[in-house]
Amino acid sequence: MKLSLNKTAGSFLAIFFTFYSCAMVYSGVSVELKAISLFLFFVYLYFIVFTLDTMPLEKKAVKYFFILLFISTISYFFGDDHQFKIIRVVNLGVILFAFLSLSSSVMNSFFDGMHLASVLLVIVFASINENPNAFGYIAVLTALFLGKSNWYLLSLAVVMFAFGARGAALFVVLAGAFSLLVAKELMSRKTTGYFLFAVIVLLLVVQYYISWFEYDNEFLNDILTKRPYIWSFYLNEILLDESWLFGGRGSIGIDVAEEAGQYVALYSDHSRSYSPHSSFIILVYEYGLITAMLMLSIFLYIAAENIRNDFTLLLLLFLAMGFVVPFQIGGGRVYDYLFLLIVAMVIRPACTSKKESEYC
Repeated sequence: MKLSLNKTAGSFLAIFFTFYSCAMVYSGVSVELKAISLFLFFVYLYFIVFTLDTMPLEKKAVKYFFILLFISTISYFFGDDHQFKIIRVVNLGVILFAFLSLSSSVMNSFFDGMHLASVLLVIVFASINENPNAFGYIAVLTALFLGKSNWYLLSLAVVMFAFGARGAALFVVLAGAFSLLVAKELMSRKTTGYFLFAVIVLLLVVQYYISWFEYDNEFLNDILTKRPYIWSFYLNEILLDESWLFGGRGSIGIDVAEEAGQYVALYSDHSRSYSPHSSFIILVYEYGLITAMLMLSIFLYIAAENIRNDFTLLLLLFLAMGFVVPFQIGGGRVYDYLFLLIVAMVIRPACTSKKESEYC
């Protein structure tokens, strides 16, 4: 009876998250409807947390939880836009705590529902000329969380690529390839993890080099779809501000995004408003260089301490994809919650013993 109730709760949670995702991704949705969809997801999420059995938090989970909150709070004392920072800290704490608390049966049902819905929505959104990539990432991540076979993952990658979710297709191919290397003992999990550590550091260096020295390189802008222009604009914006080292400039509003579009228009015939299109650039812009590096370091620290966890490679790979995927720490967009979901899956205790079976 308890297992059936948990599965039902997880399925309804998937419905609320899918409604929220559609509202956030579809370009014609009003801000009010987006806010309502997020509110409904929050309310139902915590209804489950307070009414169903939850996972006990391990000591290391509590440690990571408070380190993240502490680092997120540091930037509050520097720079401006304090309201934005309070919202980010609260959102980070509330969502991460919920994802850490839900039982595995609820989570697996949640993943099942999200996976089915997101695969269908990739096709639907592609057919109406909307960007399907967010749903693509939901589809591939939930497939990986559910432990789908390599053949299934390969087929899923083909579907994602065919319908325009190319970033998600690349992610699942890389995740499957690294998992296969580990499974076949061609690379140890530890070696693979440290290789991805090195890739993340290299991508950081490369991105800031391109943003500063090669932003007007036509070839790079062609293959990276104007991103070097965009990165250069945001990097210059933060370096011109006195809070570039600590605190950052705060949230990126539509006025800043439109200014980015005007900057890109100086080099390109067609332009529009642009977000930074990179998590690395977003972190520095919003929080300042020192706080951004501290935030990135804590996630690398979590990965290092849990290097043998099945989902740690996904965390490192998602961080590496931050080169072009714009997720925000404590943000309220689809990519932001997917990132926190991966972090939670790394930190959550595995369901392996009889003692844990009632939560699984």
